[in-house]
Amino acid sequence: MSAGIRAVNWFSKLGSSPRVVSLLIVLFVFLCTLIARHLGWLQFLEFQAYDFFIRHQPKAATSAPIVLVEMSESDIHSPSLDWPIYDDKLAELLRKLEADQPAVIGLDIWRDIPVPKNGVGIHEFNQVLQAHSNIVAIFTRGTRIAPPTVLKSNLDRIAFNDNFIIDDKVESTIPKVRRSALFVNSPSGENFDAFPFRLAILYLQEKGIELQPDPSDAKSFRLGKARFRPLQPEDGAYVGAATGEFQILLDFKCPDHFTRYSVGDALSGKKLSWLGSIHKVSSTNV
Repeated sequence: MSAGIRAVNWFSKLGSSPRVVSLLIVLFVFLCTLIARHLGWLQFLEFQAYDFFIRHQPKAATSAPIVLVEMSESDIHSPSLDWPIYDDKLAELLRKLEADQPAVIGLDIWRDIPVPKNGVGIHEFNQVLQAHSNIVAIFTRGTRIAPPTVLKSNLDRIAFNDNFIIDDKVESTIPKVRRSALFVNSPSGENFDAFPFRLAILYLQEKGIELQPDPSDAKSFRLGKARFRPLQPEDGAYVGAATGEFQILLDFKCPDHFTRYSVGDALSGKKLSWLGSIHKVSSTNV
């Protein structure tokens, strides 16, 4: 009995000690925070801080080597052009761009079917695609929009453009994009690159920079001095993120302004400056 009384007295003394009470409070708060973090309840707050610093980082000084050629509103209303742009006009546009020797041309316009549907210009369009190996066309995985038929079997010439991952499980407010897939493996075992990644790879190859495996990590790779490792489900503020593809966090350092030309400018023969550049052909809203 005396031992029990001594134990009770000892615990009552501990309970009356300010240091012990403070320690217990700190331990309780720490455990609660750890549990909340593990359950993902703090993702929203952590990403608020992350987004703030991303938005306020310095922008890139220039858009080089990227040049945009867009189907502008004036092009759509032009009597000499149709929207969607016809295959023969698209072929003419690509030939004019190729004349100035860009490193790569990214065709960010869907061409899963001929335009117009009677296929009057599809032969000319296919000829241009087959003649120039630096043209990359898009397809989508989610909505299953196919690439141009003539390029379907050439995996180096097609890339998916639905590469941005929406963080819909982080918060229930405005959907946000913070990461991108670089490449994916299809169920049939084929490997497909994301559209921006494919363009960058082809551009860097012109500079003598090749994609190389990372000797220290079989899941990573290197591009020159840069090392890329796949995003993991628990990286950063994420808790249980779906990272089945090779994903990376986006670094939003894009400049405020890009070098832009309209389709009409390119077709008119105007001297444009894009020698050795990454060239992207798209509509204005892409």
